[in-house]
Amino acid sequence: MIFRSSAVFALQSFIVLTTLPQQADGFIQATIWKRQDDGIPSSPPWVGLGAILPAPECMSNSPDCPYEGSTTLDACSAEKCTMTFIGACMQTGTMVDKSCVCKADLNENTCSACTGTKARTPYLYWLNSTCGDIEGWEGLSADWTEELPEISLIEVGNATYIYGYYSYTACTDLWDVDCIISYYSGYNTSSVSDICTGFNSLLWEPNIYNASEAAAVTPQVDAKNYSSEYLAYPSYYDPLTDHGVFLDLHGYCQNAILPNENICATDASHAKLLFWSLTLCNPVSVWGWPDDWESDIPYLDSGFIEQSNWPALPAATEGHSCSAYINNIEGNCTSERCKGELCSEIVKAISLSCYCKEMDISSKCDSDGLDLTADYLLLNSTCTSVAEFPGLPLGWQDKLLIMNSSYGAPSNFTSWPKCANAANCYSALNGSVTNCAQTLCEVDFATSLCNSTITGVKPECFCSPVSYENTCNTNCKLSWEREEYLNWMNTTCSPVYSWGGLPSNWVDLLQVQDTELLPWSWRIQIAEGAQSAQDPALARTEAGHCPSVAQKLAAFAAVNAAMALLTPILGRRDVMKKITFGVFGKRASMMWLLTGPLTVLLHVASNAIAALLIKRTRGFEGVDVGQLILLWCTRPRLAWMVVILIPFQAADEIYFSVASSTLLAEMVLQGIGAYYMGTATNYARRQKFYEAGRLIRTHKGKDAMVMYAGSIIWLCVIFIAVATCIWSLLGMSLIVLFKKIARVSLAGMMGCFVAQWVWWTGYIKVSDETYCPPQLGKITVIWIIFSVSGAMIGGGL
Repeated sequence: MIFRSSAVFALQSFIVLTTLPQQADGFIQATIWKRQDDGIPSSPPWVGLGAILPAPECMSNSPDCPYEGSTTLDACSAEKCTMTFIGACMQTGTMVDKSCVCKADLNENTCSACTGTKARTPYLYWLNSTCGDIEGWEGLSADWTEELPEISLIEVGNATYIYGYYSYTACTDLWDVDCIISYYSGYNTSSVSDICTGFNSLLWEPNIYNASEAAAVTPQVDAKNYSSEYLAYPSYYDPLTDHGVFLDLHGYCQNAILPNENICATDASHAKLLFWSLTLCNPVSVWGWPDDWESDIPYLDSGFIEQSNWPALPAATEGHSCSAYINNIEGNCTSERCKGELCSEIVKAISLSCYCKEMDISSKCDSDGLDLTADYLLLNSTCTSVAEFPGLPLGWQDKLLIMNSSYGAPSNFTSWPKCANAANCYSALNGSVTNCAQTLCEVDFATSLCNSTITGVKPECFCSPVSYENTCNTNCKLSWEREEYLNWMNTTCSPVYSWGGLPSNWVDLLQVQDTELLPWSWRIQIAEGAQSAQDPALARTEAGHCPSVAQKLAAFAAVNAAMALLTPILGRRDVMKKITFGVFGKRASMMWLLTGPLTVLLHVASNAIAALLIKRTRGFEGVDVGQLILLWCTRPRLAWMVVILIPFQAADEIYFSVASSTLLAEMVLQGIGAYYMGTATNYARRQKFYEAGRLIRTHKGKDAMVMYAGSIIWLCVIFIAVATCIWSLLGMSLIVLFKKIARVSLAGMMGCFVAQWVWWTGYIKVSDETYCPPQLGKITVIWIIFSVSGAMIGGGL
């Protein structure tokens, strides 16, 4: 009975085997037995979860996007029957209602982050695949595919995640810190990104894709021929494992030609970008570049000067009244220009037309002196050939302060002789240099510009107060100093036409003057201005007051001749013994130690009496007695020749006393005379008379050379003479060796005698009428009497 009922039920039922069709979303429904009145949901809108493709990343980055990923899918999902058998649901599963997901506010105009080729294209494709089959959904326009940008991809490198020293999988995020991008040769962007700060972020990176992104923007293309990995293994190609990095030429090249200050701040840097892009975008016409795009390249041509070659104002003029104005114009007219082939170098350059048209210095700013000179030279060198230049004012060259022949370097004026360095003279000359110094432009002849400054002195200004009579008149008194000073004045100031600072006889003053030949200023001559006409006695004295040279020298010779004749007679010890009846003239007497100084006193007394005799002569009242006494102590004396007589009757010591006394007196007198001999020698040294040819052009120069030769000879032999005299005196207590002692003393004193004769010969000739002792005969007699008296006293006491 039961079997029968079941059979009836089966026969009564209409059984069919139905297989659910494959959906567009790829979800295949199970093959089930379905009764016609069964309620399996229709597809669309119901699809399995796998039918909803992952949303593009831009949707999650858009705050205004209504699609929220898993949240939206959970809200639009439900458990639905997916298989029935004989009217009964045999299987259920989670399905998504796409009509719930694809609301009206999910459309091509929402999700604001989904813009640009890289984001917009995947977004539109996702909308179409997800919502395109939903009845009544109008989120995409009918021609939405026309909005899709054209994509033209080339492989430019590869990207790999690097961990330590090992490389791993392809980068899913190219800008991840662990992702290392290596660009192929020719695609390294550093040369461009260094000068175009926005290149990477605004132009390059927006057009760079990894393989997954490249596949997302080209879903309609099955063959990914832009990928080298695809071409190598097309059957096994998977974008997720492709390491390639791809550039969209269409997006890059079309935007590269467009000026964008955010990418490249200057025209020159944009030009550098364009030349670099030629290898990518050739032929450029394909990408919309104009045929004459190179005409806009800002090349460095003749209308520009590189800033590095632009002449700078010299340091001394910086900060002058026009510098701010000039620098401002330079800044406004400076731009970057392309230099070299394919803009190989970008340099800053100044536009001449821009700069020069604003350079109306006289009306724009107030400058003068050195500042104005530097400005004028700069403009004359730079702008005269520029049409826009308003020009320089008339007579501008007359206002230039430049170093030229009308100025001299300070060293030309400060090289005065050392004698002018004394305080009063130095301050006057140096003050004149300081007052006349002017800071000038030193013009570079190669550029005609004021590249540096130099101090110059105007000769007219310096030389105006300088004159021989008034400037440094207390300095440079020595003959050679005067010569240097005169030559310096002539060299320095003679080019000044109006200068008359040298005396008319300045050439004669270059030589040693006769008045400079004598080492002292006092003279033995009649005082100037004596009124001889009112005094007949003085008139007779003036008429023949000055003895000749021979007479003056004869006075010395007469004294020496008298001493040579009378000393051997009156200087004998036995003569004095007879005259004094044995009181004096004793043998081996040591009284020569007293008679020597006494003999000196007699000589000095004779000089004093003779000097007073001259001073009391009319017209000679101004004679300096003291100086004359000292001068006559240098007279050549022959009394020392008595040492020759020592060997004669040596056993009786006939000449012992007179020789000892004479030698002692001679040493003292030579010491007194050393004052004038030393003075003369030192004067000749200071006047450089000992230099060869120094006195050759002077009237009495030869006589002066004789005089100063005598003084230097005397200084050379005096030490020998004194030493021999001392040796002789120490040997006088001995009775032996008299001949040897005599020879040694004679050699030393002979040198002094000759030197003094030479000196006096030259002195008398040089002094001429400035050494005119009156009553020379009386003076000679006085010298003879006192000299012979000294010999007698020295021989007998």
